[in-house]
Amino acid sequence: MSVEDLEVTGLESLDENPELVLELYKLAMRVGERLKSTLSVIPENYNTVRDRLGVRRFNEFPSDVLSVLAVDSTWSIPHLELVMGTIAVIVSGYVIVAPQGLGSYGLSFVALRFSGGDDDRFTLSLELSAKVKEYVTALRQLKRDVDIVMLDGPLYHSMIHEFYIPSRSSNVLEDSRRGSGSKLASHTSRALLDLLDKAGSLGVPVAGVVKRVSSKLLLPRLEGLGGVVDVVRKYNDKLVASLILEPGEYIVIESYLEEFRKYLEAYSLKNVYRRILKIIDYCVEAPEDSLERRLCRYMERTAIAFYKHKGGSVAPQATRLDVYPGEDVDKVVAYCMENTTENNVPAPIDYVDRYVRIESQTIKRLHQLLRTHSKGREVEVALNITNPQKKYLYE
Repeated sequence: MSVEDLEVTGLESLDENPELVLELYKLAMRVGERLKSTLSVIPENYNTVRDRLGVRRFNEFPSDVLSVLAVDSTWSIPHLELVMGTIAVIVSGYVIVAPQGLGSYGLSFVALRFSGGDDDRFTLSLELSAKVKEYVTALRQLKRDVDIVMLDGPLYHSMIHEFYIPSRSSNVLEDSRRGSGSKLASHTSRALLDLLDKAGSLGVPVAGVVKRVSSKLLLPRLEGLGGVVDVVRKYNDKLVASLILEPGEYIVIESYLEEFRKYLEAYSLKNVYRRILKIIDYCVEAPEDSLERRLCRYMERTAIAFYKHKGGSVAPQATRLDVYPGEDVDKVVAYCMENTTENNVPAPIDYVDRYVRIESQTIKRLHQLLRTHSKGREVEVALNITNPQKKYLYE
């Protein structure tokens, strides 16, 4: 076979559009060059940044953590897009991890959500509805023999206004099923309050493990370091932490609320930041027994840590932890340093993430089941994929 034959055969076997691949190649080259130029400021200010952030070294000591409750929730991406509208699957589950291996585990909720309208509001509703189920799962599974509760994701959904006004609901799980959009945030914060109340009464720390970091909470500490500040503004905290931390090192921000307020004050020219700052000022001064004040007290006592685990990694990067109460941050970091997987997350989160994962084959199976149990021509039409050209997304 000639070289020309090989080339033609190869192109015919590709699913990608070769012209599109060529353009992506050009864009990737430009991005690489720009990143190299932009990020060079970090190594140039390496020691200064480390001093500003108070980098700590993990001192190995025997861990007294014997049992970790890991909880996660997720929703299907892409959603199942039918003639009747969009259907998404929400799953929440838990895993108990002990030194000898996995203990009990289970799926707590498997639910469907429907939408025929705004995709952005639907995505927000899915995220918040999943979080309510996650917090309720953790509340139900939290027992005295648990040493740490780990949740996949941040503890606080701080950029949503309604989050700062916790729901007065007596049955937050049931009421959240009827909620939609950002109003669900008030149910989310109420479910979190209930969890932190119970964890506090049992003396069990709760840690949110944040993999996809978009926060910029390190900005106040880096003020004056122009080029470094520009990197954080343009990208996020995780990038800077990943570049300046060595394996076995970590950074601690003592109070989530204090640092968040500093950040909002520095960038209060933006209307959304100014509005959130006013809400926080209100909740700090709210009556002592109010739900708003309780939420702010928990935020005050929550520490943020960025750590890089002591082992090697194929893709080395820092991981963020939101830890309540902050006094237990060293205990939680110590456990994570010793028990982080090659995916750069604490092992319990890795286990539960795999357990609740929704594969594309699962969505395909859901569509098959819906059609199997459909009766009548009208129902069949409603359950057809609305864009058959993109059927490959579910296969």
